[in-house]
Amino acid sequence: MGVPSTTLKGEAVKSKAEKRIADFLYINEVAYIYEKPVRVWFGVTKLYPDFYLPEYKVYIEYFGMMKDRKYNASAVWKMNLYKKSRLKVFSLDSSQYHCLESHLENMIQVLKNVSK
Repeated sequence: MGVPSTTLKGEAVKSKAEKRIADFLYINEVAYIYEKPVRVWFGVTKLYPDFYLPEYKVYIEYFGMMKDRKYNASAVWKMNLYKKSRLKVFSLDSSQYHCLESHLENMIQVLKNVSK
């Protein structure tokens, strides 16, 4: 598990990576909702994606323990449910931890260009 942290916005999040993502979004004035519940797969299953960007109707998931076999399988399962439910999800994982902001910057730029 991650280290619980508090964001610049004053929210409690579950890990340092989530704090970095939340802080990046906050600093860059990208509105987000932390762990907004969403029903997937015909409303049968409720998931809590890490972040929801209402302006773009996009979710962000950060998978921090991909080296753990069970966690990895769960991440794959979640992403498949999102895909089947036709939700737009941007995923990041622990291999991208050291350059999270760069990946987020690229993602926001693409979202801004697509929404024009």
